[in-house]
Amino acid sequence: MKGTAPPLRRLKEAPVGIAVEMRSPACFCRSEWRELIRRMIRRAAEEGMLPGQACGPRAGEDLRGRRAEEMDVLLVVAGDGAVSAVNMRRLGCTGPTNNQSFPGTEGELGELFLSAETLERECVLYGQPPRAHAVRLLAHGMAHIMGFDHGEAMYAFCARLEAACADMAGGQA
Repeated sequence: MKGTAPPLRRLKEAPVGIAVEMRSPACFCRSEWRELIRRMIRRAAEEGMLPGQACGPRAGEDLRGRRAEEMDVLLVVAGDGAVSAVNMRRLGCTGPTNNQSFPGTEGELGELFLSAETLERECVLYGQPPRAHAVRLLAHGMAHIMGFDHGEAMYAFCARLEAACADMAGGQA
């Protein structure tokens, strides 16, 4: 899901770059989530798809002197209650969702919220390994904050982001 977001909150742990808040346990630890995001950003940069680069949906964006690969991104891994609250506050929708994405303002990539509880339920429902499904959800959210809307171009791009992380998904992404 997409929406508008206020500027990213600055975290003491990572004031610039990739920040991960673990509010609920999930199939990856904080450093693994960071590595997944780093790989997806690197793949997008190689393809020129990051904001401010020639090929992406946010191509014309002013990066305020920053390199596209250095834009801030925040991932919050939380439970259904916290994700439901974000869903209501930001989008006016009730209930949890598997992930939410909010593109950042110029110079920021954006914020992602992933529900660890919904992730677990969907793994059972769809019969997917948790790590592989988590990579799919992250790629989907990353594509949205890079400016993609649902459609064939986004789905193909998500597949390439997932491929960049296949070894971390147990070879299943």
